[in-house]
Amino acid sequence: MFCPNCGKEVKDDDLFCAECGWKKGTKVETDSIKPNKSGGIKLNIPAMLSLVFIIAVVFLVVSKTGLVGHKNEWVEKNGYKYYYDESGKKVTNRTIEVDGKYYYFNSAGYAEETVNPSVKSQIDSLYSSLKKKHEEIMDFGHQLESTGRMFDIAGPAAYKLASLLQEYNNKSSEFSKIDKSNFSSRDLEYYNSKKADIDRWRKEH
Repeated sequence: MFCPNCGKEVKDDDLFCAECGWKKGTKVETDSIKPNKSGGIKLNIPAMLSLVFIIAVVFLVVSKTGLVGHKNEWVEKNGYKYYYDESGKKVTNRTIEVDGKYYYFNSAGYAEETVNPSVKSQIDSLYSSLKKKHEEIMDFGHQLESTGRMFDIAGPAAYKLASLLQEYNNKSSEFSKIDKSNFSSRDLEYYNSKKADIDRWRKEH
């Protein structure tokens, strides 16, 4: 027989292993790696397979949660593009700048190029005030029309209407002077869509 502790051959009439002193009948704690009788390495195959399986499972879980291998980079899966931030986490539910462009990422992480938030804020602020002024002009005009004073060009009502129109034109001019030199194509597209509304409102006055 061979010593289960060191692999050295033990004769049938020996009570102890001459190599390591193991006593016959004594239980030996096995490790995944043991020296064999030739001085080489004896592998515990089941233990090694278990270790490999555990490593594979851990790698699979980590890769699916986006915690390995992807930092500040795009990843394409099943025809969709995702972006992983500096911590290796998939970006969701927010707008960020990537390579000079802005993208909105929904709850699933799907990316859609969008308008620069600061540009959008500037455009929306002026657009909102112009829309409010347009509605004020139209409401006042309807009041004049309903009372038959639409052509009372010399009265206070006509003066107020002229003042409202002047305020609208001033804000419209301010909108046209927004610096667009650094706009992306998506920024410019958004700006032009709002300007089209503003120009249409002017024609309705």
